Amino acid sequence: MERVILISDINTELGLNLLKQYYANGDKIIGISTNDNDNSDHNKIDFKEFRPESLEIIPWNRISPVGIKNVLLKGITRFREIHEALILQTISFKYKQFDALSILEIEKSIDKGIKGSCFLIKELLSYLLQQQRGSLSLVSNIHYQDNALGSPLGEMVEASFNALVKSLFRNTRGSAVIINSFESSTIHSDKFSEFIYKTNNEKTNRASGKKFSYHDKKPFLAGIRNA
Repeated sequence: MERVILISDINTELGLNLLKQYYANGDKIIGISTNDNDNSDHNKIDFKEFRPESLEIIPWNRISPVGIKNVLLKGITRFREIHEALILQTISFKYKQFDALSILEIEKSIDKGIKGSCFLIKELLSYLLQQQRGSLSLVSNIHYQDNALGSPLGEMVEASFNALVKSLFRNTRGSAVIINSFESSTIHSDKFSEFIYKTNNEKTNRASGKKFSYHDKKPFLAGIRNA
């Protein structure tokens, strides 16, 4: 069966790798390009390798709630429906003490890391629930640069996303829409995208409310040295 898959943030490495995975399967793709993303490589990506009849690329500013309604309308108009959606939370944080942050830095993180995801998830969930079918994958791939664990902004965004996922699992239990989440701090987006694709096609068609974690495999010899 030919499916229509919506993938957000296709201008990031993870988004592009997921696009390639589903495209290779013969699916039609609605790709949301958030060119306001700090991790994006929007202008460097050549989408010419993909057949235009199978891919609709739609730009979106994450801080625009009105814009996402137009994105979904354009995608559904093109391919008539959406069977599956993958919403990516792909942000990189450097450590900075909270009292040293500027108001602009705080606003930017909230707008892109919290508001944007909420707008997108809300509209897609509403659509899928109305259709009484489909699946929604919520993907968190937050990086901490230079081992910057403990970054106040990073932890705030990550905790907010995880709390929303947990609440959605509880509030949509028993619905016809399958909702699952994926998380990883890996920088190897190709491996993480393979894990997401494989899991979605093997496990989540039968399960909802599941959280799947991906971890980089440590070299065997390194494990022996650290034992």
